[in-house]
Amino acid sequence: MILPTNGKVVVFDDKYEEVKALLTALSKQKIPYFYFYEEDGSDLPDTQIENVRLVFLDLLLVNDNNAKEENIISAISARLTKVLEPNSNYILVYWSTKEDKYGHAIKIAFEDRLSNYKPILTISLDKVKAKTEEDPIAFIIDNIHQNAEDFKVLKVFSFWENIVNNSSGELINNFINFIDKDKKWDDVAKYLLYKLAYAYGGKETLALNEIDKIKNSFYTLNHSFIDTLENNISKSLFGKDKEFKEVISTEGDDSFKTIVNKKLLIAEDSFNGDLPGTFFLVDNEIQEQFDLIQFTLDKVKQNQKIPSEQREDVIAKAQQKAVKDIDKVKIRQVALKSNYNNIVNSLLRDENRGLRSEIVESSVKIELNVSPICDYAQQKMPCCRILPGLLIKKDYPIEKGNAFNYISDAIINFDGIDYLLVFDFKYLYSIQNSTSKKRQSNFKLRQQLLADIQVKLGSHINRAGVLYL
Repeated sequence: MILPTNGKVVVFDDKYEEVKALLTALSKQKIPYFYFYEEDGSDLPDTQIENVRLVFLDLLLVNDNNAKEENIISAISARLTKVLEPNSNYILVYWSTKEDKYGHAIKIAFEDRLSNYKPILTISLDKVKAKTEEDPIAFIIDNIHQNAEDFKVLKVFSFWENIVNNSSGELINNFINFIDKDKKWDDVAKYLLYKLAYAYGGKETLALNEIDKIKNSFYTLNHSFIDTLENNISKSLFGKDKEFKEVISTEGDDSFKTIVNKKLLIAEDSFNGDLPGTFFLVDNEIQEQFDLIQFTLDKVKQNQKIPSEQREDVIAKAQQKAVKDIDKVKIRQVALKSNYNNIVNSLLRDENRGLRSEIVESSVKIELNVSPICDYAQQKMPCCRILPGLLIKKDYPIEKGNAFNYISDAIINFDGIDYLLVFDFKYLYSIQNSTSKKRQSNFKLRQQLLADIQVKLGSHINRAGVLYL
């Protein structure tokens, strides 16, 4: 088993003397850890710890040998839910003398009330044996290795996490080791951060605020980090043939691939709309615009501060404005529907044109910000380039028939449905950067997919075309 070296090992035990050998074993393996011992849980963190991979748990966390099962489970539940993120992928080690008494109860709890905190593997370590062994440290380490050996694939992911952790440290050391460790260290390091930010953002970096400068310096580090990580992967895997034997299988059910594709190609978080790669759900935006118009009108109607003699006139004007605003949104809605009909039409053969309306109605209408990342980084983007597209259910008979069509090779699972990502380069348009920045997106295409679309878009725009008779 590959133990994590990134500080994501957690130990729960209220008796330090009993757990001392375990903590020594972890330290001997150069594995940092979190140790929690207060019975009332007062030493637990304010926020959950991300990416915990190994948990050592003393089942008797209540100082009462006659404690009921419910009290024990409640004590364990309080700790796991406070420390672990839901659905954490971790190995649980029962570090206890009470597994026979309480092990079955906690197992049932993991299928019920603690199902969101269920471990992927459970190991048992006997405290008494560990304390009485001639070499308790070797006993602990050997038992963990032996019991986890059958769960081979976890060590592959743990190994990669360790390489990432070590690579980031190596990268930082390479960047700052040249700085003399004297009174000027801090000044030189500050200027180094600025130069890293400048490397990414250019001369526009001078006008950025402190956070954006730091962000740009991190982006520069990212470019070097990938190369450092890939070099370390090659070096770290050398000679590991026996250790990583039979951890990959070419057989199995690949029904999960569309879910994985989404994770590989789409980032889910809140983003400002001026960031290249962000995409927007058009129908949701339109509905939000209608809701905002209605909300604004209702706010005027409910405003009791309007003088009674002016109330009727103020409300009438608000209603007129609401009607105009609704008409504007409806005009955009009609135009978009026409565009999406044309996009789908260009993807269908004549015999399948009857499916056009059905496909459009069942598709997710989107708009993608395809602006160059360098323009964004260097604040040279007065306008954002917006490309309309659709997520079309994969079972429909669409096919690429023109140079202006883009259909993703990957099938992406979105809200439980498998889609193809489709764009039509003819409908590319621009909007003011300030307008785009006000849009909020919960999705962003990852760089590889965005770059693929941008390259094909560039080829479409730059195609020569030849006139001849």
